[in-house]
Amino acid sequence: MLGERPLAEIADRIFAAARANQTEVLIHSQQEQLTRFAANTIHQNVAETNASVRVRSVIGKKIGVASGNDLNEAALKGVVEHAEAVARFQQENPEFRSLPGPAAVPSIDAYHTATAECNPAQRAAGVRAILRLSRENGLSAAGAFATSLEEIGVYNSLGVAAYHRGTTASLMSVIMSEDSSGYAAAVSGDVSDLDPEEIGRVAVDKALRSQKPSPIEPGAYTVLLEEEAVADMVFFLGYLGLGALSVQEGRSFMTHRLGQQVTGEKITIWDDGLDPAGLALPFDFEGVPRQSVMLIENGIAKGVVYDTFTAGREPGSESTGHSLPAPNTAGPLPIHLHMAPGSDEGRDARVD
Repeated sequence: MLGERPLAEIADRIFAAARANQTEVLIHSQQEQLTRFAANTIHQNVAETNASVRVRSVIGKKIGVASGNDLNEAALKGVVEHAEAVARFQQENPEFRSLPGPAAVPSIDAYHTATAECNPAQRAAGVRAILRLSRENGLSAAGAFATSLEEIGVYNSLGVAAYHRGTTASLMSVIMSEDSSGYAAAVSGDVSDLDPEEIGRVAVDKALRSQKPSPIEPGAYTVLLEEEAVADMVFFLGYLGLGALSVQEGRSFMTHRLGQQVTGEKITIWDDGLDPAGLALPFDFEGVPRQSVMLIENGIAKGVVYDTFTAGREPGSESTGHSLPAPNTAGPLPIHLHMAPGSDEGRDARVD
């Protein structure tokens, strides 16, 4: 990792070379390691280290973006010149107001030493537990065990300076027989939270119980969805309709329905990038602090997420800290979604 001060120094070098009215710098540094397995055998271990710089230049109401992953002086100057050249050839965006100004960003400790220092032998040991269970049951296992350390810095010429580092560990496996399959996965900032043997047991159990499938007649059936399936559904719900741009353009199911019932009353969904139950990130890709936003409460449409541009289109609105990296045609999106628990015979369930 480069560290907070070196990232800020890179931004300062870019600002020194910039000639635009406003300049934004997004720096993303990442170390990733991956152990992949298939047919009950580990077949790949790879590692990658990379750092990228993205510059957004504003000239009047014209905006240009350029990026690169070479951090030497000449390359950084070239990225700035490219972004400014793109801006000069753009059409003006009359609705653009400004890049955001500085605001206090909360500090979140999302760094876990166990994840940052996890090595191939440790990941292989976790995979071995899954492969043993698969072989014992005459099945075939495939999947991947990944760990990563990343840091993000966002800076602009108006004074924004935000830095965050965090770790992520993920393990997933698909276990198959000739006529069935089972899936299990887990994600955490701390690799110590993952239990490879339990993941293997769950996937093996599904593969065994789903053997010899039989047809059923068409009809109405009660369907129980696992957390991963619900998470996918909630993600696409957020992508399609819980951002301000989709509402403003009339593409969202929330358009003209704020305050109205849009789902069953048992559904409550919100976005919170500060919640340590998820993979926390305290600011967005403009350096704006993330806010917790209630989206749907007891089935009632309560709100959507904003970035600086969409907030500027609605008088009285402010960014909720949900911008994506520029250039961005999707608008702001909720990427830290949470769903309130329900209950079944006193047992709570939660999807993050």
